[in-house]
Amino acid sequence: MNDQAIVIRSFNPNDIEQVVEMLQSISTFKPDHSKFKELAATFVQNSYCFASVAESQEQVIGFGSIFILDRIRGGRSAIVEDVVVHETARRMGIGRLIVRNLLERAQEENCFKASLVTANHNIPFYESLGFAVDHQEMSVYLKQS
Repeated sequence: MNDQAIVIRSFNPNDIEQVVEMLQSISTFKPDHSKFKELAATFVQNSYCFASVAESQEQVIGFGSIFILDRIRGGRSAIVEDVVVHETARRMGIGRLIVRNLLERAQEENCFKASLVTANHNIPFYESLGFAVDHQEMSVYLKQS
């Protein structure tokens, strides 16, 4: 796979199955397959969410998304989510292409910063893209109805 064979484009609902399959490598959560179409349609209709996929030979090999937040004191920020590359295509610069594409979109949306949560072993990757460790993340997982 070379750089010319990789296209970064906007996510579309037809990508959902391949994206969910890739996300399984970084998360145990898997949505009900019968809801994929509905989830994808809702996702692309959200005006505060933008997602990109990397595609090669008509296969989705990478994904990432950003959510734009309007801040109470003014300004906008972006949260980078779910950056993943198919295990057979890792270490080829695809994640870098996806993140750069998402950051360009955040810039177009006049965001003053972009932030993300990542595993410790991914910190050097994100630092190479200009991110810096800033604060600690805390989570509470809520019961789903």
